[in-house]
Amino acid sequence: MSAPPSRIAQFASIIALCTRQIDDYLAQNALPYPALQPDTPVDLGLQPDLENLRVAVLEATQELLDLLQGPRDLLFKRHARYHNLHNQLVGLKLISRFGIANQVLVDGEITYGDLASKAGVNEAALG
Repeated sequence: MSAPPSRIAQFASIIALCTRQIDDYLAQNALPYPALQPDTPVDLGLQPDLENLRVAVLEATQELLDLLQGPRDLLFKRHARYHNLHNQLVGLKLISRFGIANQVLVDGEITYGDLASKAGVNEAALG
C-alpha cells in the first residue's frame, strides 16, 4: 500500500487541477487570459464556481510557498526571489504616495531622472 501524498504534493495537485479547469473555461469561452498588460481586464469576471477555483489556486499556491520556504525563510525571507509582503508593498506605496503612475503614459517612456523630478522624489528612490 502506498503512502498518501505529502502536503506539498496535495497543494501542487490542487493548483494543477483548478488551473486547468480555469484555463479550459477561458479557452472554451474565448475569454482573455490573465496578464499584467495595460489592455487586459483588471478582473477575470469569473462565475462564482470558477472564482472559487481561482481562490483555491491562490490559497494553495501560498500554502505551498510557505511550506517550501520553511519556518526560518518564511519569517526572514533570506532568498532574494521571495521577498516578504512588506517589501513587496514598499514599491507600491511609493508609487501611490508620489503619484508616480500618473507621470508615465501607458505606451510612453521616461527616464528615472525625469520621473523623479516630476514626482518630487530622489532618483535613487526609483532605482
